[in-house]
Amino acid sequence: MRAVLSTLVLCLCATASQAEVVFGDQAGCQLAAGQSPATDALFILHSDRIERMETVCDITGVVPEGAGRVRLMATCSGEGETWSNDHILDVSVTDGSYSIWQAEYPEYPSTLRQCSK
Repeated sequence: MRAVLSTLVLCLCATASQAEVVFGDQAGCQLAAGQSPATDALFILHSDRIERMETVCDITGVVPEGAGRVRLMATCSGEGETWSNDHILDVSVTDGSYSIWQAEYPEYPSTLRQCSK
């Protein structure tokens, strides 16, 4: 479990010169591939930021939460506003998918998979 968590955190902290691994829900991966997404309720996780349809959150910190989870601390902006927003990333599932949600809304998770290039 620690190996999976460490690997994911290393992916999140990858430098810009390395090939970026992008994770997303179905609509997020469509947008990342340059296609029109099927919905505007999309989610994309890059090594340095989280993208939603009208919001970008720059990841400012990664803190282990235990039980295969990490807290992604972020500064978000969208529609002329800026705010802080934490997300919880659960990497405990072993089927290649990950769950992520806003820390204050655990009842609304998104399921992410690695997007194809």
